[in-house]
Amino acid sequence: MEKLSAFEYALLKLNAEELLDVIKDFAKEHHDGHFMILSFTTEYKIAFGTPSYSDFYQDVMSLKGFKDIKSAMIHAILYQSDF
Repeated sequence: MEKLSAFEYALLKLNAEELLDVIKDFAKEHHDGHFMILSFTTEYKIAFGTPSYSDFYQDVMSLKGFKDIKSAMIHAILYQSDF
């Protein structure tokens, strides 16, 4: 099993509202405040920035999906998922 970094461990301790605050701050600092949370029947996807209009479907499909929103938030923060 992979050892968690201090940052990853700190993220796991945050609740969803606190994680959303981190996402908002990151989006404001790096993406003009733009981010998207997508909720599907079986998964959540989150990305920073704005998807391209012409490639929207492909952009969304390329995002990794997660069964719970907290996992999707942590992944977006750690890997800076963007369009």
